[in-house]
This record gives sequence, C-alpha cells and structure tokens, in this order.
Amino acid sequence: MDIAVIRMVAPLTPKCFADRLAWAEYLLSAMESKSVSTKPFTRDGIFNDSFSHCRDCTTDHRRAMVQQGRCHPPMSAKACAVDAVIVKEPAGMREAA
Repeated sequence: MDIAVIRMVAPLTPKCFADRLAWAEYLLSAMESKSVSTKPFTRDGIFNDSFSHCRDCTTDHRRAMVQQGRCHPPMSAKACAVDAVIVKEPAGMREAA
C-alpha cells in the first residue's frame, strides 16, 4: 500500500491527529514496521478493526489531547492502553500539570 491508497481507504482521521496526511503517514509507518504485530490493514487493503493507534500514544500527547477534548479512544480505555484516570478525570490532569 502507498500513502495515496491509505488516504483513500483509511477510516476517519482520529481527532488526536493533526490532519488526514498525518494519520495516513502513521498508518503507512505501522504497515511497514517489523515491530507492529497487528497491522492496520489486511493484505486485501481492508482496515483491521483490532488495530489501535492508541498503543503508540505518548503520555504527553495523550495528556494534551485529553485536555483539548481530542482524545476519544475507538474502543475502550483498556483496549487503547489509555490510563483511565487521564480519560475520566481531565480536570485532575490540569491540576497535576
């Protein structure tokens, strides 16, 4: 798959990404990575619903996205490896920051 195809077939861009291109670049990187066991797309080019971009999120980015209301895990906090305290208590994060 190349970036143009990924931009066309990828699901909606999560709000935590700057734009469609950043989302597509991330997905392409995950497809090419040898360390990613669950790829974002099948060999047929269909999005893999068990792939979660939240696994790669950093603590700082997650905190910023939560504070901006842009962190919306696609499944559950556990599936996305998001700290439940950060997701459920953004006010607490503002106090800790």
